[in-house]
Amino acid sequence: MEHEESPRQLLKRAVQAAAAGDRSQAYLLLRRAIMNDPLNETAWLWLVAVAKNPREARIALRQVEQLNPNHPKLPEARRWLETRLTTAPVITTAHPSSVEAASTLVEPALPHDVSSAQQPVPPTSDELHGVKPGVPSKADTAPHEAVARPKVTTRQRSWPKWVTILLILALIVALCLLAFAVWLRSSTARSAPAAAPDRDVQIGALRTALNVALSEARWVEAVSMLETVHRINPSDSIWQHSAANAYFQLSVLRRKEGKLPDALVALDQALRLAPNETSFLRERRLLRNMLEGLQLYHRGEWQAAIEAFSRVSAEDPTFAEVDGWLYSAYFNLGVALQNAGQLVEAQRAFQSALALRPDQPDAQHKVQEIATLLHPPTPTPSPTPTATPPPTATPTPSPEDQLILVDISEQRMYVYENGRLLWKWVVSTGEPGRDTATGRFRVLDKIEMAYASTWNLDMPYWLGIYYSGPLENGIHALPINRTTGVKLWEGLLGRRVSYGCVILSDENARTLFEWAQIGTPVVIQW
Repeated sequence: MEHEESPRQLLKRAVQAAAAGDRSQAYLLLRRAIMNDPLNETAWLWLVAVAKNPREARIALRQVEQLNPNHPKLPEARRWLETRLTTAPVITTAHPSSVEAASTLVEPALPHDVSSAQQPVPPTSDELHGVKPGVPSKADTAPHEAVARPKVTTRQRSWPKWVTILLILALIVALCLLAFAVWLRSSTARSAPAAAPDRDVQIGALRTALNVALSEARWVEAVSMLETVHRINPSDSIWQHSAANAYFQLSVLRRKEGKLPDALVALDQALRLAPNETSFLRERRLLRNMLEGLQLYHRGEWQAAIEAFSRVSAEDPTFAEVDGWLYSAYFNLGVALQNAGQLVEAQRAFQSALALRPDQPDAQHKVQEIATLLHPPTPTPSPTPTATPPPTATPTPSPEDQLILVDISEQRMYVYENGRLLWKWVVSTGEPGRDTATGRFRVLDKIEMAYASTWNLDMPYWLGIYYSGPLENGIHALPINRTTGVKLWEGLLGRRVSYGCVILSDENARTLFEWAQIGTPVVIQW
């Protein structure tokens, strides 16, 4: 396939053709170059020189004025064009005055290619001349025929006077063309090409959209647009400050969403642009301590996790819900110490948890339980029991009359029987990245104590509801580590913390387990 020439190559050939006196070829090449690159100032300036139609020459000059009204050679180009138009009609071919004159006309420096997507396509030469494409007019062909096909006679005679005048005018035009080429060459060699107008338009449009994104706190879009502005104009003086602030705000957003690793990535980008910003450094210190505490927490290293969380809480108790994690770490430490028989230390851990969350019934119960174990009450004689009548049996409802509804956005479960709400409970669903699936399901199986070998967890009061790959997800009570006896996520109900299952308190899970049947409908929604 024939390789299409670039506007730069076409312009180079046009200059060579003009220097050789072939204005027609130069004109055609310039038109092709302009059609491929309508913003090429150099091509339009050359077209002013070689266009046969005065109207087309004026149009070419106006295009240069629109593309770069401050071009340093525009005044001289206007005067040159007026001088040319005040002379007699120009013939269609121009011969160089000498070989030396043609050789001195060299290719001018070309401007950078720019996009022409929003620029009007200049009119074709056929439209300017008012003729059909491909059909030359008589006025264009007559001079060619007069020069290319002289009549051969056997007798010599003197040139007609009008031929002599035309030859002189042709020589003048050739000299003007040569002078114009030299001037254009020197002009483009001294100054770099002007910045493309469409780049400024594009940056202006981006800045408008960027201001809207910043005002609406759409930090993801703002960061993307700032990076685009930087690629277009790397020398932008305000880019670095704006981008650093946008990355920082994106980090805060990710942290509030619970996506702490993503928050750290965005924050590192902000610090790359503003390494000494105090607020950025503080945020990174808190993030690193928080991530360290979470890693220790998930490994069951409760005391080390408490120390990491405490460093965060000392600076900002509201940072990434650190007090909730600190409460849970103290609570689980108390459970581990109680299982190890260290009741005094367990009591301190439970009291620390209760100080963080005084309204948590689990911590209150544990403090009372440990106090009872440390100081058991004096037994008192029990009264003689009295016989109680057996309860009246109630019919078991059909699974179709039951409904379990889980709302992830509220972290709540609604249990219905015959359209009547029986219970409304707090739950915890899957953490971000391990989201609980939404949809309509049914209870597939009931296991009083299920075991998850993947995490070595016992899961009391299991109701299986759907499969996620080879694993089954379900509804159950707080899971217990089989090796350590630690109960996961205690004190964190109401947050998305699980590995995908729906978690209830032990009491509520037992109640649901006894009520639900195989086939009971389950609806999970946002």
